[in-house]
Amino acid sequence: MKISKNKIISLVLGVTVLAGGFFSFKAFMGENYPYRLVYISEKGNPNEKLQKEAINKVFKGTDMKETNFDMLEVDDKGTVVIDQTEYNKLAKEKNLKEVNLTDDETMIIPRYDGLKNKKYLDEQKEKKEFKVKDMTLKVKGVLNNKILITGLFKNQLVVSDKTYDKISRDSKTLDISGYNYEANTDIKNKVASLFKNKLFSISEGDRLFYLIGKDNLIEN
Repeated sequence: MKISKNKIISLVLGVTVLAGGFFSFKAFMGENYPYRLVYISEKGNPNEKLQKEAINKVFKGTDMKETNFDMLEVDDKGTVVIDQTEYNKLAKEKNLKEVNLTDDETMIIPRYDGLKNKKYLDEQKEKKEFKVKDMTLKVKGVLNNKILITGLFKNQLVVSDKTYDKISRDSKTLDISGYNYEANTDIKNKVASLFKNKLFSISEGDRLFYLIGKDNLIEN
């Protein structure tokens, strides 16, 4: 399958997770990318180990900085959650606001941030509760910064560790890795080679992953 310029094609598992695919798009640039490269793998992806090895090989000998965290996809409407401990670890690393939640509370992680998205952020702040599985959680507030690329996953929430554990039993686990690196020509070319690697081809097997690159645009 080819991806044309200025077009995002997603093979959807539920609504949000690509069933063995990738996208790269110029609209998702600059401030829309917390990481230059993002790899998201659903638990059960048979090629996760090999895919990660391929990514790490590209960055061998560089000063690449890797960030890892897990989230749960809890429904088919694009809702993902991260537990408080995992989020606070990420917050310390990224100099973000940490959270302290009770088991019946949640905080919204924005899909879009910054002053130009004030209308969206104000709409999120009006939400008083959020339904997750069979639980109705009180919305304690909206965080200031996104942790994924702009627009990915419709609803992103932080919940208590206990709540996370409860809903994890029948949810899909997403292993998320973000990579930041010096974007010189050599490393850009090496990263571009990942998008041509058959391990990341949507025609090869039953893989469940995103490979999303800031520096790459796959064209016909």
